[in-house]
Amino acid sequence: MNWHGFEFDEAAVRRLERLGAHVFHKYVKIDLHHFALGRAPAAGFVVDHINGDQYDNRRANLQVITQSQNTLKACWKHARSGRRNVFARKGGRTRYEMRVTVGGRVAISVRGHDPDALARQADAFLRTLKIRGMRYNFPRRGEYDVDGRVRN
Repeated sequence: MNWHGFEFDEAAVRRLERLGAHVFHKYVKIDLHHFALGRAPAAGFVVDHINGDQYDNRRANLQVITQSQNTLKACWKHARSGRRNVFARKGGRTRYEMRVTVGGRVAISVRGHDPDALARQADAFLRTLKIRGMRYNFPRRGEYDVDGRVRN
């Protein structure tokens, strides 16, 4: 949300800065999801859209999580395995590797021949982290699949 050309007093500027606004002389820039949440996240935290839709800024769809948790929620399927967190390996006796990284460090790494079994292990590990809106290879009822749809 941008407001151009408005004059703000010092108290208004401080309130806007608490919301995470960037104040440049007479210009103010604020992220809409910070405004909807009513505050800016603390250092090391980010505002996350639970359902993955960046345009859905309802307060019920917003949560404050760490940058590491937000990275875990990032969703992509690997082309050769077709599963999230399962990588096809080059050479070696095992064809696939399941790897989950938390905070820049590998939290779990397992090798095997069956990408579906490895994907189920990755899902089991990610469920222990209890991050709302996490996307799973094999979602349970009410969870999101890798394409962002809720399973009924």
